[in-house]
This record gives sequence, C-alpha cells and structure tokens, in this order.
Amino acid sequence: MGRERRKALLEREIKDKACILFARKGFAGTSLTDIADAVGLSRAAIYYYFENKEALLEAIVAEVSERPIEIWLAQSRLSTAGPEAQLRDVVRRHVTGILGRQVLMRMMAVTEAALPPALAARHAASKRRYLNNCRRIIRDGVLAGVFRPVDDRVAALAVIGMAA
Repeated sequence: MGRERRKALLEREIKDKACILFARKGFAGTSLTDIADAVGLSRAAIYYYFENKEALLEAIVAEVSERPIEIWLAQSRLSTAGPEAQLRDVVRRHVTGILGRQVLMRMMAVTEAALPPALAARHAASKRRYLNNCRRIIRDGVLAGVFRPVDDRVAALAVIGMAA
C-alpha cells in the first residue's frame, strides 16, 4: 500500500472515530488522547494528520456540510430536469445522505452549537445555500405551474425537515 493511500485511510479512521466520540461525549468532552486511543495511535501521531482538535472538527464539518452541498449545487446547475424531478432528487439525496452518514449527522447535532464562530459561520452559510437552492426549485415549479403557489421558504424548510 502506498504512503498516500495509508495516510488517507488513517485520516478517514481518525475522522470516523472522532465523529463517534464527538457524538457520544460532545466536542468539549472529547480529547485528542481519547481519539488517539480509539484509533490505536499516540496523541503525537494524531498531530501528523491534524494540527489540533479544532482542525479535525473543521475537516469533518467540511466533509458533512460543505463538500456535499458544493457537489449537489454543481450538479443542480447543470440539470436539465424539470422542477418536479429536481425536487425529487433533493429529497432522495437528502434522505440517502442522512442514512449513509448517520454518525456524522448525530455528531453535527451534538456539536453544532459548540462550533467555533468562523466554522459555525461556514456551516450556516452551507445550510443557507442548500435552503436557497431548494427554494429556487420550488419557485421554478410554481412559475412553471407544476407546483401550487406556496411560500417557497416554508415549503423548502418543510421538505428538508420531512426528509431528515
């Protein structure tokens, strides 16, 4: 196994174990030593992969809230499907994303209030972008006559909430 591949696998394992611990004990209640012990590394070895616990949390939050939304928005912009198909796709992606990342979602629910301000702002911006794209799809559907007239914000929040 190549060095880069091994590094990527260990980073993945560190993030996975950190998510489990953050979900169980909270961010403040979890130490780097706890994470290192869970992975079977020394605390010093964790620093090779992540500068500190906050950098580890930042990498996880980017993976949970920023990257998936960037990918989805890029695909959404290129879509030629109508609003009905786009909204179905939103729900499908949302549900499968949550089901496929249950520990990450639980970790976010536990740590979201404790995110450092800059990271909290980035996370909130990602959520707003997601909501705004859902709103756009609903507005497009209303304008096209395929959805009945509704408050697009309330409808988007309802769709996202029901899919969660």
